[in-house]
Formats: sequence, structure tokens, C-alpha cells
Amino acid sequence: MDYESVPTLGGFFSILLIFVLIILGSRIARAAPIEKRRGRRIATGIVLGVFVLIMGVLPVLSPFPFLVVFFYALFCGIVIMRRGENSSRWLIGPVVIAWAMLAYIDYGTSVGFPLGSISHNEASAVGTLRRLTSAEEKFSDPIRTGTSNGPAYGSLDDLRRGRLIDDDLDARLRHNGYLFGEAIDPSGKHFLFYAIPAHLPHPAPVWARFLPGSSLYYNGWRHDETHGTGYRSFAVDETSLIRYTASPTSIPLTREQVALWGAL
Repeated sequence: MDYESVPTLGGFFSILLIFVLIILGSRIARAAPIEKRRGRRIATGIVLGVFVLIMGVLPVLSPFPFLVVFFYALFCGIVIMRRGENSSRWLIGPVVIAWAMLAYIDYGTSVGFPLGSISHNEASAVGTLRRLTSAEEKFSDPIRTGTSNGPAYGSLDDLRRGRLIDDDLDARLRHNGYLFGEAIDPSGKHFLFYAIPAHLPHPAPVWARFLPGSSLYYNGWRHDETHGTGYRSFAVDETSLIRYTASPTSIPLTREQVALWGAL
């Protein structure tokens, strides 16, 4: 199963169910629609449908469409409370608003904006690998080393002794939810740094995809079980190309293994 499909699918279902709730809630509360003209109502439906399609197919382009859908849901919740003809409006309206907020959390977590601990942790791991690459470039600088025989890369210990990386970045310790490792060529001509999740996060069950706010539990309250880690493993070598895999990974890793991974 692809790593990205489950959380994105869950967030997308939460968005789709908002419209079902709005339609059913409006009828139960007998709330009259704001737009009386059929043409305008159809146009609104088409626009919202296109935005939802963008959110499902192209999550990277979804922040603006999502905000439109989100505020539309909030607006509908208020309309139900104000225009409903029975007492159920005071229950249904707040439920629609609460559902929209929970859907925001689900979808925002799945695509990484503006919250989503897993996406943040993975980005942190990638950032650390980039800093290691920069540290290696400084460590192997011919002016610094006083040699013209080509780059001579160092280990994590070498980089720490040279004050080029943080003292707490150790291959034996967890760093921001990831375990880091290294494979330095004895000649110093090549290096490989990699980061694998300290603990693989528990995927949400299928039923949770239909429950808005489930990400609060699986990425929030159960966050301690994952120790702030992510789904993917990452690696970088002297080419500065960041590679990744969603498959379960264990250390130590070799350059041959990493060469089969995808590139960011």
C-alpha cells in the first residue's frame, strides 16, 4: 500500500461527507437556501465540485480550494442555525461547523498544511540530511584541508569535531524521531548519510477514513507511540540528491540499496 494514499484518502472522505451533512441537515432543519435562483445554485455546485476534484487529484494545489470549501461549510452551518424552522437547527448547525473544522484537521494533516506532525518530522529529517551535505562540502574544501587530491569526506564524528554539525546528532541516538546512519568510503571519496523512522507510525484503520477528526487520535493522542517520527526513510550522498523509500528499512544501509530509491 502506498504510504501517501491512506491519510490523503481519509482527509478527502471527510471533505466529501461535509456536503452530505449540509444537504441532509438543511432538509431536516427545513433551512431555506440563501440563493433562490436555480442557475446560481447550479454554478455554485459546479465551482465547489471542481475545487473538490482539485483537492482529490492535485493536493499540492489544494490550499485555496480547500479554504473556499471550508468557509462554505462554515457559512452553511450558520445558515442552518439562522434559517432553520425547527429546534433541530441548533444541533445540526453546530455539527456542520464542527465537522468542517475536523475535516480541516484531517485534510491538513494528510497533505501537510499547516499542521501534520508526520509531514513536519519528515521535512526535519530531510533538512538534517541537507545540513550534513553542506557540512561535508565545508569539511572537504581543498582550502580547508590543504590538499588538491580531491574531496576527502568525514564521518559524523569528524563533522562534530570540526563543529560543522550539532553535538547531539549521533548515529546511535534518535534525532527528531529519526535514526541517522552513515557509510563513509575508507578512502574518503564517497559518503552516504541516511535517516530511517525510529518507529513506524501506526496506520489508521479503514473505518477511521470516514470519521472526521480521526487524525487527532492517530497523529495526536497516539503521537507518543511513534516518538515523533515519519513514514519514509531518506538518504543523501556526495551528489546532494535526496532519495527516499516508503518501504520498511533497517540499518545499516549500502549505497546499492539507496540507489534503488526514488528521488525527491
